[in-house]
Amino acid sequence: MKYSHATPLLMKLHWLPIAVRVEFKILLLTHRALTDHAPGYIEQCLSRRQLVMSLCSSEHNLLRVPGTRRHWGDRAFSVAAPSMRNALSQHLTLTVMTTAAFKVKLKTYIFSRTFCTAL
Repeated sequence: MKYSHATPLLMKLHWLPIAVRVEFKILLLTHRALTDHAPGYIEQCLSRRQLVMSLCSSEHNLLRVPGTRRHWGDRAFSVAAPSMRNALSQHLTLTVMTTAAFKVKLKTYIFSRTFCTAL
């Protein structure tokens, strides 16, 4: 048991691995910021993508991802949060829901994405 893999235990406890948990927390904070339930300095880091002409993707409610000069700049909240949110499934981003409902659906989505590929 000393060298057994942690994945079955994480699945049994319904816990997320640490790197995925960080992603979960960033997405939850992003949702709170977009629904005006986060501090102002967090809300200022995010902005919606403004399209010049009407496209099909304009309905997806995407966030603007600022460019960075260095690779380590991609870890900043203002870059990582929009990137992660834009990569989410549309059923999570298009429907308006409370933070509690979003948290449940997001954990289920991330858990299934993480552990279905691990099996």
